[in-house]
Amino acid sequence: MEAVYLEGNARFNEMNELEEETSDSDDTEEEIEPKLCYERLSNDVPNILKKDAASCIAVHTKFLALGTHLGVIHILDHQGNNIRNKELLLHVTTVNQISIEDKGDYLASCSNDGKVAVHGLYSSDLNTSLTIERPVRSVALDPNFSKSSANRRFIIGEDKVVLYERQFLTGYKPNVLYQGEGAIRNIKWKDRFVVWSSDKTVRVYDIGSNRTITVIQRDHDPLLRSDLYRCNLFWKDNSTLLIGWANSVKVCQVVPSEAPKAVALTSLKDQSVPPSSFCVGDEFPFEVIPKGLLDGRSGMMIQRSLIPSPIGKASV
Repeated sequence: MEAVYLEGNARFNEMNELEEETSDSDDTEEEIEPKLCYERLSNDVPNILKKDAASCIAVHTKFLALGTHLGVIHILDHQGNNIRNKELLLHVTTVNQISIEDKGDYLASCSNDGKVAVHGLYSSDLNTSLTIERPVRSVALDPNFSKSSANRRFIIGEDKVVLYERQFLTGYKPNVLYQGEGAIRNIKWKDRFVVWSSDKTVRVYDIGSNRTITVIQRDHDPLLRSDLYRCNLFWKDNSTLLIGWANSVKVCQVVPSEAPKAVALTSLKDQSVPPSSFCVGDEFPFEVIPKGLLDGRSGMMIQRSLIPSPIGKASV
């Protein structure tokens, strides 16, 4: 009788242990980061990449714009089909960045050939081309470029940040917004805020009040060189900025400043654009190198590098 009791007790303990292991396993499974389902672009893309190499890409709800090292910009649908008559021969060497306005009617591109081009996909009325004496690494088109004459402007980044605004009868007039930190490698424009990155900092500029509202210093391992591990910028909305640089991602927010004090009536015209301030919220360290950022329906999505990290952790 005692033997039966001991055997039954042993089985009971085994069942409890099995249940605990199953529970621990379930908890572990819940903590595993969900994997992103993806599909490689096909159709015309493999043929393009057999003859050339991709250097940059810009995504719009209507189409994709793929820049190459031979200076060609391919306009594709989201399945990778090359849209007829939309292969743009705007440059003769590497396309560094492509910027598409919100409507998708115009895009701007820049290249190592020193050329900046604004090109219409459906109309050539606002097409323009500038030649700079040095490689242009970044460009951002006004999000509302084709809506009104007040928005006919774009920003380029070389060894300085320059705003070009279209003037009546005289073409585009340059205005230097910032210089002094070397190459400007990325620019993104959303609503009234422009953000750009150099090898040292990320700066957020209020185009409405013509002032810098914040400077974020590089704080990652110096072994992760900025020319190899480019700073990625993405505006999630008009006030939320995602910064992916080296092995970390920062989530930042533009917030309204305190209401200004009462001013004289003659100064009210200077208060048309409310002042803003900036705060850095969450920061996520990674053992991989983020190579791109975008916003998914359920949260932030990060493209990760296949390049091994020089700090001893492989990127996957």
